[in-house]
Amino acid sequence: MANPNLTDPSATAGRDTNRLAPKSVYENVLKAAQRAAKPPRPPRASGAIVLWRRVDPVGGSSGRGCEVFWIRRAREMAFMGGWYAFPGGALSRDDDAAEVIGRPRGVTAGDSSVSQMPESVIAGLGELPPDLAPGLLAGTLRELLEETGILPLPQLAAARSQERDAAQLAARLAEGQRRLLSAESTLASLAKELDLTLEASQLFYAGRWLTPPLGPRRFDNRFFLLHWPRELPVQPLAAQEEAELGEWIRPEAALERWQRGEVITAPPILHILRVLSEEGPPATEEGSAPSGDTDRPAGQ
Repeated sequence: MANPNLTDPSATAGRDTNRLAPKSVYENVLKAAQRAAKPPRPPRASGAIVLWRRVDPVGGSSGRGCEVFWIRRAREMAFMGGWYAFPGGALSRDDDAAEVIGRPRGVTAGDSSVSQMPESVIAGLGELPPDLAPGLLAGTLRELLEETGILPLPQLAAARSQERDAAQLAARLAEGQRRLLSAESTLASLAKELDLTLEASQLFYAGRWLTPPLGPRRFDNRFFLLHWPRELPVQPLAAQEEAELGEWIRPEAALERWQRGEVITAPPILHILRVLSEEGPPATEEGSAPSGDTDRPAGQ
């Protein structure tokens, strides 16, 4: 089952979440903006993947320590340029044509968490699609490949022990990333041409957040966890076309940097960082890596 604190922001009430007291200043600002704004357009479906790997807990703590991979979005981007985020983005019209095998843990077809969102966020939007909207998984995997050069391929298990296979797999992923970034190919066509199996069963559903109605551009974003051990033969690297940098960081260290004003990020990112910092990632049997292996402790 999914960690309820990841999928339900109300579990951390009183700390920056998207479930706020009805009489809060934030709610009043949203309502005022809605009264002055034009009829809202449907938010654009999007997805993001929180890559994580195990490390030793800090200070001998008994909790399950981890690091996450986040990126700093390119400053010239129109939406949240320069902000820190997890790899992801909006769906394209071609994503639904790509075949994805399996389904993420923690969510089933037809599920919808819209009823858990504040009325001020969903007001006037009408009926929103389910959590696993058509094309969502394909689009989320496409964004992961574009921004980091990796995919949770079943072939990773065998490639780890075969250097030649690992090199060939890395080359195919690099070529797929290049074609996507240059708009030479769709995800569906390059998956066939490069023999890339799009697999979603290693993903772990971590919640859904709607951009507040404070501007013309809104996103209906779903988050997924993905265990990515350091032993895997292909590791994430931030694409220069999409991000200024990418790095592995402990959730608690990321939160400390935000508190010091060194980074800018959004409430959904802060919420996920807090939950992972306090409770750790899912157990291995709930969120196994593509290789089926666990991480080595940091420093080994």
